[in-house]
Amino acid sequence: MKKIFIILSMVFGVSLGFSVVPPLISPQTRIDGKEQREDLNRHIEQTDQQIQELQNMKIGYEGKATRLENQAQRLQFMNKELSTSQKLWRLAESNREAAQKIQEEIDKLHAERSRLVNQRDSLP
Repeated sequence: MKKIFIILSMVFGVSLGFSVVPPLISPQTRIDGKEQREDLNRHIEQTDQQIQELQNMKIGYEGKATRLENQAQRLQFMNKELSTSQKLWRLAESNREAAQKIQEEIDKLHAERSRLVNQRDSLP
């Protein structure tokens, strides 16, 4: 039971009453500040990679949305192409929504990265 509580606290960042313990390190493990700093740096690098991957995905969705909007604008005034234009507008909106959700995840990762940097900088 104690093991599960420790694992859950590491995953969800729940405080167990220990001082500055990075989420990837068990509170029972005694390591020095240098090792903690290295672990935090690795976690920060992983977070940076995730942010970069999500930003690339977001750019892709935004680009596709722009292309669909341009195509919809061209078709909306052509004979018998109004329904196609409307479908393209909906697809573009769907891509914009996906890009917005990705941006929300990026914002969460930036907040997590800031927390990790602050935690690393507060180490002795």
